[in-house]
Amino acid sequence: MYLGVPARESRFSDPGSLHANPGAFFCCGATAHYVTDNLDEGPIIAQDVIGCNHRDTVDDLMRKGKEVERRVLAEAVRLYTEDRVLIYQNKTIVFEG
Repeated sequence: MYLGVPARESRFSDPGSLHANPGAFFCCGATAHYVTDNLDEGPIIAQDVIGCNHRDTVDDLMRKGKEVERRVLAEAVRLYTEDRVLIYQNKTIVFEG
């Protein structure tokens, strides 16, 4: 494992529900994890999502994605610097305080 914490942004939705239910819940999410040789396989430190809907513009989605990414990265760094993250068998145990 390398020292480093990338925050990766993702967008989750159920495309099938878009046609059946225009009010379906969509969200932008971010995950901060340790860096390993394999992309996106490091132990997770923090995750979060923010709600989105069909009225959001591209700019809204970009702003929301950056907001959740910034929040998750800040939380992961805080947890790491306060020694609240323990890695066990390639998984994390996070101690809230």
